[in-house]
Amino acid sequence: FNMIKNLKNSTCQSFKLRIIYDPIDTFSYIERRKYNDWYSCVDTVISYNRKMSDFLTSWFPDADVVVIPHQWDARITGTAKMDKFRPAYIGHSFNWGYGNQGITMVTVTSVMRDAASEYNCHVSIRDPGSYQATIKPATKVSTAAAVGAICITTPDDSVVELLPKDYPFWCKDISDFQRVLKIAKQTFGGPVWHTALEMMKEVKEKTSLDTVAKMYKLL
Repeated sequence: FNMIKNLKNSTCQSFKLRIIYDPIDTFSYIERRKYNDWYSCVDTVISYNRKMSDFLTSWFPDADVVVIPHQWDARITGTAKMDKFRPAYIGHSFNWGYGNQGITMVTVTSVMRDAASEYNCHVSIRDPGSYQATIKPATKVSTAAAVGAICITTPDDSVVELLPKDYPFWCKDISDFQRVLKIAKQTFGGPVWHTALEMMKEVKEKTSLDTVAKMYKLL
């Protein structure tokens, strides 16, 4: 904190230090939701949706809050095969508290990136109204888009700014999951499925590293 503060107050004319903070999902976990002195030095905070921006403004009242979606991992390769319906949750187990839902669970960090293209139906379920639904970036949806898969997803605040209202595989909450999963399986390979894939293609472009980097340059 002192180092940043001293640099910010430096009279050096050769450069002007600007602090831009990307919180990822820091504030979505209560144990991490605490004020740090260095926050007062932040000039710009990255947000992933408009509702998150309101939250961040209360923590960084003197900083600019800019909405930039989080990019999918550019190291991801491969395209999901459309040979048969293959649903999976790919993420840490502590973000999934819903028990066995009859889908594949990929929860080991070291294999998640390679597993992305092995499944053509990704799953992202969060409790509506929770901090996770408001503050977490839409990385599960963008990862699915990166490999040409669909994603069954709750209407998290970051997701609804990427996918249209008529996306076929919105899921209200975990109680609605089995219904949507059944619809996804029944429509696999058909017109509804391909409509969803076209919508996901737009998400892939919106959250590509090239697109996001251009938004960073505007800062």
